Amino acid sequence: LLRELGADPAVVLAAAGAPPDVLDDPESRMSYAMAGRILALSAAATRCPHLGVLLGLRGGVQTLGLVGQLMATAPTMRDALLDLTVNQIRYVDGAVSYLAVQGDTGLWGYVLQAPPVKGMAEILDTAMGLAVALILQLTGRRGEEMRLSHAGPAEAAAHRQAFGMPVVFNAEQTCLVMPADLLAAPVLTADAGRRRALQQQVAAYWAREQPPMAEQTRRVLAALVTTGHPTLERVAAALGLGPRTLNRRLQAEATSFRAVLRQARHDVACQLLGATRLPVTQIGLALGYATPPGFVRAFRRETGLPPSAWRRSRIPSFG
Repeated sequence: LLRELGADPAVVLAAAGAPPDVLDDPESRMSYAMAGRILALSAAATRCPHLGVLLGLRGGVQTLGLVGQLMATAPTMRDALLDLTVNQIRYVDGAVSYLAVQGDTGLWGYVLQAPPVKGMAEILDTAMGLAVALILQLTGRRGEEMRLSHAGPAEAAAHRQAFGMPVVFNAEQTCLVMPADLLAAPVLTADAGRRRALQQQVAAYWAREQPPMAEQTRRVLAALVTTGHPTLERVAAALGLGPRTLNRRLQAEATSFRAVLRQARHDVACQLLGATRLPVTQIGLALGYATPPGFVRAFRRETGLPPSAWRRSRIPSFG
């Protein structure tokens, strides 16, 4: 992409302090700080403020390894998105994608857990460009609206044209808005037989060192708490275990499924409070709390502060 836009990749990588071969191995690890520097310098070198979008749109299931292959076999778009949100933990530590349904609208969001870094806007653009590419590839559709939590460029037409839909900047959250019927849309390449085999392969795969069972469980739950399905059975299946086996392994690490679920809900609450401007009430409902006071009480137990006070103590950067 840099070459096509008239820039020298070697110069950009050197300016970012990256090794010249940093992009050669798709299985190598990169920090969010490094990725952000590369993307920000790339956008500056090409004078292309929507470079992240263009980069994300070049992706698809083929760029997501085993998880991408699994998504391609899903029966519906909702199942494919859950494949990614649940299994992203096998590749990434520093961001989380989430799926929430509000009435007739689905929101597929992306939150950085890492501290604010240079190029955060470009990272978000890339992630959401990939979201559009995945849905287009799997269903032939695009979604209704793109919401980005960062400020927009002076001229936003290029973002709108690249995404192929209206774009809202300085939004409460970074997410792709889609009608509920898109979530129910069949995946064009659905394959039940291949899916069963891939589910077993994905459950055994970790791009990074495999963490303890409690941490694996917490990461799976962090992807599920906004979907309304953070159950023992679903987590066990994602980890390739039976529910009883998962319980035994958690007990061996001196914890329980309920305790890990409580921690996962709290972690995601902190992510949404710190990296979005979603109302506290909406965050509580997304996390499965029946009433706003219930969410406030649970959050206060963990931090000693109600959600609003905690958010004010950690002023996020949205630029």
